[in-house]
Amino acid sequence: MNRFQRLGARLVALSADNLENAQAMANENSLEFNVLSDPTREAIRAYGVESGQIAKPAVFVIDSSGVVAWKYVGDNKADRPSVNAILEQVRSLQPTPKGRTP
Repeated sequence: MNRFQRLGARLVALSADNLENAQAMANENSLEFNVLSDPTREAIRAYGVESGQIAKPAVFVIDSSGVVAWKYVGDNKADRPSVNAILEQVRSLQPTPKGRTP
């Protein structure tokens, strides 16, 4: 179980590639999460990350109600938040045990 799963989070990637290419990329990189294919770029446009024929690198933390609680949109494919920065955002959505302050 990875650090995200321990926090009750689920990772999903979205690719502008067709399904075959998205699955090949996931296999080549031994990804341990689902890679969804969006060749029509409908979801990519809806999240505001379309950039020509590709999607900008982006990370969205979506809460249990389906609301985007945090997002990071990079300027280029190397511009991505650290895993620790994403984990911090996921942790911020965790309920605080009674008697403790966040």
